[in-house]
Amino acid sequence: MPVFKNFRKMIYDKKEKKRRDRLEIIAEIIELSYNPIKKTRIMYNARLSYTQLKNYLNDLEKWNLLKAENDGEDDVFYRRTEKGSIFLQKYYQILQLLESEN
Repeated sequence: MPVFKNFRKMIYDKKEKKRRDRLEIIAEIIELSYNPIKKTRIMYNARLSYTQLKNYLNDLEKWNLLKAENDGEDDVFYRRTEKGSIFLQKYYQILQLLESEN
């Protein structure tokens, strides 16, 4: 289940901001991975190139924020870890704190 239901609204409704920063992209990938999800789905939903996606997934696995799971066939799915869920909660707390300042 998504940690924060207004995630897209908080991040993408800011018309003056055209580019996402690295933390926003990381948070979105982790948010998308609340259920097992394939690379392709993450790539399309997070609007990343395949090369960008590979780099992010490598980092997120290295930091133990995402875990790759094999379904027994050739398919690999990604799921957020407990540490990934904690990261999202902290990230959203910071966003809310910053929003409340304005």
